[in-house]
Amino acid sequence: MLLLTLLVLGRAEPRAPGREALTGAALPDLAEEAVMWIASQRRGLPPPALDLAGSLGRRLDGLVPRLAWLDPRSPEAASIRKLVARELPDLVEGWRAVPVSARRVPHANGRTPEDDLINGLQLIDAELARAAGALGRSSSDAIAVQGRYLDLKYGQDERLP
Repeated sequence: MLLLTLLVLGRAEPRAPGREALTGAALPDLAEEAVMWIASQRRGLPPPALDLAGSLGRRLDGLVPRLAWLDPRSPEAASIRKLVARELPDLVEGWRAVPVSARRVPHANGRTPEDDLINGLQLIDAELARAAGALGRSSSDAIAVQGRYLDLKYGQDERLP
């Protein structure tokens, strides 16, 4: 009996990270934890949301190297952490709390909970794209500033006054 239990546990898939893993993750690990969390949430999502979940996973994968050097105390880090560790899970878990029979029933505003989920995922995807672009620009700006500083300090450029 013990051998059978060990075999079952040894072959079981690793447990998907829960919301706690997202909130407790160090900033450099946050994107990887979020990718695993999103993958674990795919089951039962409507087809348009599946496409958006894939897009979110790719965007988060692209953020991994940038988050490694980002100061965890910076406003950018706080914004990304809030978006990925709080708002994304709130959206998906809120949609999951809606009974299956009510997910396609329009509210007074004409939108269904499924529409709200898809719209929310699109907004999060767009915000991740914006954040990735801003982080890319800030690293480009930093290297340009450093290059200009070195040029001013050590360069023999005739163009300088």
